[in-house]
Amino acid sequence: MMTPRRRSHRFPYRSLTAAVLLTAAIGVLDRWTGYEVSVLTLYLLPSGLVGWYAGRVGAVALSLLGAAVWLWADVGAGATYSHPGIPYWNAAARLTIFAAFGILAAELRTARQRTVRSPDAGDLPAAESFYRMLEQEYNRLLQHGRPVTLAYVDAGTARGEGGASLEVFSAAVLEVLRTTLRGSDVVARPRGKEFALLLADTGPDAASVALRRLHDALSALAKRHGAPFSVSVGAVSCAEPAGDLNQVIQRAYQLMYQAERTPGHAALAVEPLATETEPAHSAS
Repeated sequence: MMTPRRRSHRFPYRSLTAAVLLTAAIGVLDRWTGYEVSVLTLYLLPSGLVGWYAGRVGAVALSLLGAAVWLWADVGAGATYSHPGIPYWNAAARLTIFAAFGILAAELRTARQRTVRSPDAGDLPAAESFYRMLEQEYNRLLQHGRPVTLAYVDAGTARGEGGASLEVFSAAVLEVLRTTLRGSDVVARPRGKEFALLLADTGPDAASVALRRLHDALSALAKRHGAPFSVSVGAVSCAEPAGDLNQVIQRAYQLMYQAERTPGHAALAVEPLATETEPAHSAS
């Protein structure tokens, strides 16, 4: 079973510390050079750094610091204004620019992760990239209560005679995943005949509907290919924090294996995971 590194669940404090120190150094330089010399591009660097490594929330927080430091530098350098509210207006404008730049950096990293190529799965995200995206979505659940669903799909095993090779069948399963899921959903192939699905902003109710539709499409595919091919889907949907992310991953795997024991061409097991785990339901 592939799981993300435990240390990756920690907030990137080193990046945040480096960005704070860099902002302080830029502020000192800004105050020393005077208000006539603009150092806007230098202030953008810390916001971009935190946005890239810590996400949008960290970028906005660092942008607040950057705007405050610039205000301090301007006032300390002797800048004069025709109205006492002007420096605060300028600080708000700078905050907007810093935050936009940091959020852009965060979105660029997310987009980059979505396009990382896996050596055995074409244009699918590599396993490490997938779990990094999963970690980000789970952190959003912890911080902002945004739901997330993780699902695993097993494309069956090829034993004996079959209507197609396992790889052809897996390719057909991948095509169904791509055409059935939303464009914002992420599909990866962490190993062999298994696929991993990340459904962001998807709680238990929406996940049940989406995965039921996916289950029906995969069931029809498995019937067309005939024995010995089958598809099993196990999913965990979190609408609130449910402990360690590794536990969520392990539970999703367990549900996939539980679904494999259900007779038929395709099986589905979905569990709304919360602090108090609710029973899973299965359908063949």
